[in-house]
Amino acid sequence: MMKGCNKKGAALMWVVFASSILAVLAAGLIALSSYYYNNVQSDTLDMTQSYYNAKSAIETVYSLISEKQTESEQISVYNKIKELSEGSNGKSIKLSLSSDTDGEYATVTVTKTSDITLTLTGESESSARGCTLIARVQRNVLSDEENYPTWGNIVYID
Repeated sequence: MMKGCNKKGAALMWVVFASSILAVLAAGLIALSSYYYNNVQSDTLDMTQSYYNAKSAIETVYSLISEKQTESEQISVYNKIKELSEGSNGKSIKLSLSSDTDGEYATVTVTKTSDITLTLTGESESSARGCTLIARVQRNVLSDEENYPTWGNIVYID
């Protein structure tokens, strides 16, 4: 006659049950961390792309004002900035630049901050994450040619 129930194998059942619960939790944590990793990586790529778009736009405007231009569109931009540099402090112009290949665009706002300084503010909104980058250029007053202001190196402000 048996006086109690047979408990042989009950410990094995508890180990299998606990292992199953831990395996499900581990799989859930791996899936969750993978989701967040991909999200962060995507945001980082978007921010990096926006940064490079804004920097490229600033560099393009800088090249337009720092070199003698030959094409009519480039001369037009140069003349706008020349008029701005000869005007009063605080005035600004906004230029939109776009890429023909991928449709991304950036805008550069050129502001005269002093008699010899221009501030270039590049903004890129081509992705979910926008980026604003600020740079300054100073006029080389000693090396200016007649009717042709020359500009020094570009300095980025972070």
